[in-house]
Order: sequence, then structure tokens, then C-alpha cells
Amino acid sequence: MLPTDVEIKTNAKEELEQELSRLTEEGGGTLLAVRVVDAARPPRSTLHRYFEWDDSIAGEAYRLIQAGALIRSVRVISTIETIHIATPKYVHNAELVETGRAGYRELFSLRTDQAKKIVLLNEMSLAMAHLRRAGSIALVLSNRKLHSVLTRVVTRMEAYLESLVKEGTAS
Repeated sequence: MLPTDVEIKTNAKEELEQELSRLTEEGGGTLLAVRVVDAARPPRSTLHRYFEWDDSIAGEAYRLIQAGALIRSVRVISTIETIHIATPKYVHNAELVETGRAGYRELFSLRTDQAKKIVLLNEMSLAMAHLRRAGSIALVLSNRKLHSVLTRVVTRMEAYLESLVKEGTAS
């Protein structure tokens, strides 16, 4: 999604993270792709190089897709006990779904159990969709065993998610 000649170097990653954090703060905790594109428009912007500005190649809608890819590219390393985990810094802001808008929140800014639950359910739904697709491909490619394993895994995951929804928590 980023222009093919762009590589995010270590010092540029820090600038990118700082700029996205600034935009998140200005947005009251929500980061919108349209704000990222707008902030990237000036050629001297830290974000400018991550976008295709030639309208004969890409238009505004594509730049919004690029902004989403840029936002999702930012990772943070968390340490839980002795385990280091890389996670996205930004996740979809489920609170905006009702408004018809799309945006992102910093993962660590999720405070309510409901917000955490929505993020976990969304992530698990995506993972299950990928596993279902892989299972279908395995079956078409004559790998019934893998199809069977993936089907069982997805079925167990669905049952677990249903129990989370019923108990009203995602912990």
C-alpha cells in the first residue's frame, strides 16, 4: 500500500510514531485516515513520503487506503512478565462504527471492558475468517486432514467467543 520506493528506516519510524501520536491526541484519542492524509499533504511533512501524490496514479480514495496501511504498520513491543509481544499500536475504534466513520485508537488507550471486548471479538473474527479460507483452500487442494483440523479449531474458537459474548467480558 505504501509507495514501492519507500522503506521505513529506524529513525523515520520514530518520527512516524510521534506524528501519528500527535494526530491521535489532536483527534481526542481517535486517529482518522483523512487527518493523516491531510497532515501529509505539505511536501515538508514527515508523512508526505509515505503517499502517492500523482493523481494520474492514485486518487484521494487510494491515499486513504495508504493512510490506513501506514497506521496499521506501527507496532509496539509489550513485556508481560518475561514475554515480549509485538502488537499493533493502533486498533480500529469500534466506538465510531455507530457513526459510520472509521478510525483508530491506541491499543493501550482502551479503558472499558466493552471497548476491549469489541477489539478482541473483531480480531478473533478476522482470524477465524482467515482460518476458514485456509481450510477451504486445503480441501480444494486435496488436503482433507488440514481442512478437518482447521474446521475443528474454528468451531472451538466460535464456541469460546460465544461464551465471551454471553458472559459480557473478554478477559
